[in-house]
Amino acid sequence: MILVDSSCWVEFYKPDGNAEVREAVLEALRSGRAAVCAMIRVEILGYIKGKREFDIVSRDFDALTCIETGAAEVDAAVHAGRCLRAKGATVPPSDLLIAGVAMANDAVVLHSDADFVRVAAHCPELRQQLVAT
Repeated sequence: MILVDSSCWVEFYKPDGNAEVREAVLEALRSGRAAVCAMIRVEILGYIKGKREFDIVSRDFDALTCIETGAAEVDAAVHAGRCLRAKGATVPPSDLLIAGVAMANDAVVLHSDADFVRVAAHCPELRQQLVAT
């Protein structure tokens, strides 16, 4: 499973979005492995102003696997946060939760956000793929 992060969805839906990111998302979609989670839905859908755009993206997301965010995912996020803090590093809680969802479900995070690289440096169980920054 490929958990497509908000950093990639933003570029994917922008008419002039980064071509490398757009292609990576398309590849995940074509493979049938693209997924989202609750936090990614909130980060993207929660900030769309227009009804038309919201309807399109919401329909698209509804067609994808939505990986549940339960106790195991939260525990993985807490573990990641503590690992980072012990090394003097921090990332936003939203990224910790997305990383926790990925780690608890053996998914790869597809992203263009250096925070996931930072998490993976301290939590090797996070599988991540950085596309264009």
